[in-house]
Amino acid sequence: TEYKRPDLLLKDEERLLKLLASRDRPIQIVLAGKAHPYDLPGKDIIRRWKAFSRRPDVEGKVVFIEDYDLGVANQLIQGVDVWLNCPRHPWEACGTSGMKVLVNGGLNLSQYDGWWAEAWNPDVGWAIRPGATFDELSGSNNHDHDLSDMEQLFDLLENEVIPGFYDVDSEGIPRNWVGRMRASMDQLTAAYSANRMVREYVEQFYLPMAEMGSRRSSETARELLGEYGEISRHWSRLRFNSFNTSEDSGSQTFTVEVYLDGIDEQRIAVELVAEDSEHGPRTITAMQMKHPLGGSPHTYLYECTVPPRPEGHYTPRLRVRDERLNLPLENPAILWLR
Repeated sequence: TEYKRPDLLLKDEERLLKLLASRDRPIQIVLAGKAHPYDLPGKDIIRRWKAFSRRPDVEGKVVFIEDYDLGVANQLIQGVDVWLNCPRHPWEACGTSGMKVLVNGGLNLSQYDGWWAEAWNPDVGWAIRPGATFDELSGSNNHDHDLSDMEQLFDLLENEVIPGFYDVDSEGIPRNWVGRMRASMDQLTAAYSANRMVREYVEQFYLPMAEMGSRRSSETARELLGEYGEISRHWSRLRFNSFNTSEDSGSQTFTVEVYLDGIDEQRIAVELVAEDSEHGPRTITAMQMKHPLGGSPHTYLYECTVPPRPEGHYTPRLRVRDERLNLPLENPAILWLR
């Protein structure tokens, strides 16, 4: 698919041809994949790669394997030295193909996105535009980095990946390469595996849900249902009246006025949320109710102090507060300041 940019190497065919023409450090590129029948750009990328692979000076050095399926994937991940993944940041949801390579000893050369943004360090593989953030996209379109990412990809191949593969000792063994393979398998294989995924689902979701369910009597269920109905009747009228901030001594203090339309304030949590960025990790900070606002029935002032971030990074929200519910699955009521 087009956002995966499988044609990133084709954006500079002359530079690619120089890599493929090397007699001392030969490389082979193996591609496989299918485009959705209505994905015209995806099908066009496949056509371009197949046409390029049929050039007399390229034949045998670039191979496109048709009819991609699990069997083909199984063979690829067992034999590959470097797994290339270059999706357009920040479109990568996860990147499980690169995870499957780990246990087979392959190394990843991937865009700093999806799982690789979490897993990468210089000891385990290579990253295109490491440290990329959402902030880089402000005021730009998603194609702005295509050429610079292509340049960085070629730089990595020419200066690090290919020389590293052919850097062998007197016994013909690429010690540094093998060290990177071992570091990748040691540091990443267990962490990015189906075993970890299933274990965490069981320990963090299924078992707590089973325990929560075991404490629910028919009486508790009726009580929860009644409270849910009451909150639903009021929810559409809840609102933020004002949102202010002040800064002092390296911290920011936020205040927000909240109208709860008669809902008991103990049943509503007011929180200040900041998403993950170069200014810090994702945080959710509880805002404390200071006092009701006189002359404004059912309106309250909330406050909290947090580390400073640029304007617009913190946003208040309201949600239901009830430890008996699995939130937000069982009650999705969340109101954000807009």
